[in-house]
Amino acid sequence: MDKIGEYWVPLRKRVMVYDTDFAGVVYFASYMRWIEDAVTEYMREIGLSLSSLREKGVLFAVKSLEIEYLSPGKYDDLIDLGVRLEETTRRRVTFSFSFLRSGETLAEGRITYACINRDFQPSDIPEWLLQKAEEMKG
Repeated sequence: MDKIGEYWVPLRKRVMVYDTDFAGVVYFASYMRWIEDAVTEYMREIGLSLSSLREKGVLFAVKSLEIEYLSPGKYDDLIDLGVRLEETTRRRVTFSFSFLRSGETLAEGRITYACINRDFQPSDIPEWLLQKAEEMKG
């Protein structure tokens, strides 16, 4: 199984000119935007939209992001991004991710979100949401 095949929610992106820096290499912040895209797709896969969570008062804020850049992505590359749920706690959820171009790992890491309420205070993740997420872990 290839590395992306290990992930529950794969996503494919074409590197556009606005994703790159002056040297034509993927700008580091573009990876962060793509991680958010993949996590959003993950939530859709388990039957949730971020807007439906917001309506229920369940919000998430990035607590930490760890990314290791291994090889540069470039304009017009076709990049595969895989994201999977790695860990859940009472108030946090952590995803691991990997970016690949034709099987070569460009970057990989982890992102952790903290659950917060509408007043931006720490909050417990609802049990029903934790159960749904755990089902996706397999």
